[in-house]
Amino acid sequence: MRRLALVAAGALALRLLYLAELHGTPLFALNVAELLTDLGRAHEALGYYEQAARLAPDAADIQYALAQAYARGERWSDALSSLETALAAARASGQGAAARDIEDAIRNCRAQMTGRTP
Repeated sequence: MRRLALVAAGALALRLLYLAELHGTPLFALNVAELLTDLGRAHEALGYYEQAARLAPDAADIQYALAQAYARGERWSDALSSLETALAAARASGQGAAARDIEDAIRNCRAQMTGRTP
């Protein structure tokens, strides 16, 4: 058990060093958000997801991650807005497979908003 804790602490230390190099970038905000989410602190993570999305409004993956964060909090209209932004970004950058996945997520989000099972 102690060895597992040391490995986890080492992995966390490496991730923190990586984040220090990215400070102020969309990837920094996204990584902090994901770390906080992994630690069960989704409410705190949301601000970092929003910061990443503001810093990289045309990054489909970041917009999608923000939509997922909103969905975890059942903020369906915010999730839908982020998904639509992600879809536009994916289409603009030629990410056809990602666009199809986002279209599915949009359908699921709309179903949640209307109370229907997707």
